[in-house]
Parts: sequence; structure tokens; C-alpha cells
Amino acid sequence: MRRGRSGVRLALTLAAAVVGMACQRTPPPSVTGVRVGAALSDAVGEVGLSGAAVEAVTRTALAEAGFRLQPGKVRAFKARIDVVALRVAAGAGGQGLQAELAVEVELAPSQGDEPPHKETGRATERVGAGGPAPAVRAALASAVGEAVRALRVSVAADVKTNQALIADLASADARVRGQAVQALGERGVKAAVPRLIERLRDADPKVAHRAVGALAQIKDPRAVPALIDLCRGGDSALTLQMARIVADIGGRDAQGWLLVLEAAHPDPRVRETAAEALDDLRRAEPAPAPVPSTSAARAPGEAHR
Repeated sequence: MRRGRSGVRLALTLAAAVVGMACQRTPPPSVTGVRVGAALSDAVGEVGLSGAAVEAVTRTALAEAGFRLQPGKVRAFKARIDVVALRVAAGAGGQGLQAELAVEVELAPSQGDEPPHKETGRATERVGAGGPAPAVRAALASAVGEAVRALRVSVAADVKTNQALIADLASADARVRGQAVQALGERGVKAAVPRLIERLRDADPKVAHRAVGALAQIKDPRAVPALIDLCRGGDSALTLQMARIVADIGGRDAQGWLLVLEAAHPDPRVRETAAEALDDLRRAEPAPAPVPSTSAARAPGEAHR
């Protein structure tokens, strides 16, 4: 029995060491500084929130989301927060005053040419007896927290393998699914197309919208029938959008659908767009290879009859 227990202890020790090494290989991203943008600074100040208070709320949200608020050797970012909307007004249905606030949080890499990550957050809080300031502060904390949590998922997606991102498409968290969709589209991962097609019917409209964009980026003809199927409700605006996307992808299914739109769709805008898209497809088709002439095909020295 002692040997068995020792073996178990050894296995657990080794497992802990492996986990520790994995954590050391991928340390959490760090944020080296937080800057508060000037947008709506006067409006925020009128309800008693200083730039320092906005920065403090942002730092708290970053720490809670798993960012290290100190310089790091790898994956370091500089944060910027802007309050892009602030409104204190009566709520619908006589609910009293409400504070509505929206923020945009950006994480720009401290080094390299990686594009910045940007996410928005929105929140609404009821104004109580203490006036609008506590409600605005609470809304700020909620909105910043929403944006920063999305940023944490976005930053994590950057270092995941394609297979890990494909697995994330089945996540219960819509933020994880959405970021996986976006990353796979940006990388142009054709192996993800069947799973991305499934996300066109995602329960979260944002994820479904990102799936359309990802499939448009990858440009795999396998996605065309599913994209066409989204237009079966007869929405002309959606059909216009899909006509352009499908034409950019190309293929026989795309050409056949555009021919139907050009000939029979009741909206003249759709017919015109389909005709233009068909012209673009025809121009993009490779020119046929020249057919060798009969004389050129004869063997050297062969006499003409």
C-alpha cells in the first residue's frame, strides 16, 4: 500500500509540475499603463467622476479579468479607455431616471506591429436617492468590466492554435465563440469552414454576424449555399449584402444564384447588384487556353494534303 500511495503522490507532483511549466510558458498578458481619453470628459466630470476615478475603475476591471498590471517581458499592452456615450434620462415606462453609459477600451501592443484590440461595453443603472453620480459610477464599472472581459478573450485567442480555436466554436460562452470566429476568419482557416457554417445560426446574433464576415474572408465556395439560405426570408437589404459577399467568393453556386436574382428578384436594386456581380465574376474568370491550330499540331516535316 505504501508503494501505491507513493506512486499516487509522485503522479500528482509530476502533474502539478507540468501545469506549472505550462503556466510559465504562457504568462498572462500585462498592461503597462492606462490612459483616459478626452472624449466626453466634461460630461463625466459633471457627475462627479474624475479621470483618475475612471482610470481606477479600469485598472480594477483589468486585474479582475486576469491582466497583470505591471511590466512584462512578453505580450505587454497599453490600455486606453474612452467614455463614448453618457446619458441620464427618464427610463421607459415611467421607471424613473436612469444612467446609460458606453465605453470603448483599447489594448495596443507596447512593441511590434500587432493591431490593437478594441471592445465596447454598455450598461444602464437606475438613479437612486444619492443622485446620478453613484449610478454613473456603477454603470461605468459594469461597462468597463464587459469590455475588458471581452478583451481578455480576444487577447487569449491570438496565441491559440487553429485547432483550439475550432474547438472554441462549441464553447458555452458567446464571447469565446465570437472571438474564435473572428480569429479563424482573419487567419483564413479553410478547415474551419464547416464549423463556421454552423455558427451562422448561432443563438447570439453577434456571433452569427461575425460568422458571415469570417466566411467572407476565407472565400471558400462550400459556404455559398449556407449564405444564400440566410436570404430565404425575403429581406432585400440582407440579400444585397449577401449578393456582394457570394460574388466575391465565386463558384458555380454563386453564379447560379446571382443569375436567378438578376432575372427574377422583385427589388430592382437587387437585380442591378446581381447583374454587376455577374459581370465581375465573368471578368475574373481565367481566359481559356488557346487551341493549337491544325497546322501547328502536325509533326515537323509532315506534308500538307
